[in-house]
Amino acid sequence: MSVTVKTISAKPEGVLWWGQVSPANQAAIDAEKIWTSEQLGFISQETHFESPLVVALTVTFDTVENYRAWRDERAESPTGLARNAYYTANGITTERIYL
Repeated sequence: MSVTVKTISAKPEGVLWWGQVSPANQAAIDAEKIWTSEQLGFISQETHFESPLVVALTVTFDTVENYRAWRDERAESPTGLARNAYYTANGITTERIYL
């Protein structure tokens, strides 16, 4: 059974999104999207700005196990570690919703 998860991130006014900080960060995000599409069980992904301060990433995988494998590997990748450190340092919060 497929699983869809929406990750919602919210930032304070005046803080840039990680991808906006540098062209290298944006290139890392673009590469991560391609990498995601190549993962076992991948079905779809969509990034949507709900407002200037809120962005949502919705991903769908064929099984919860494949989703969790992707989620964990993404979080521990150099891009994931750098993004998470930036989020922590700049008060950006993240919440996951299983749909």
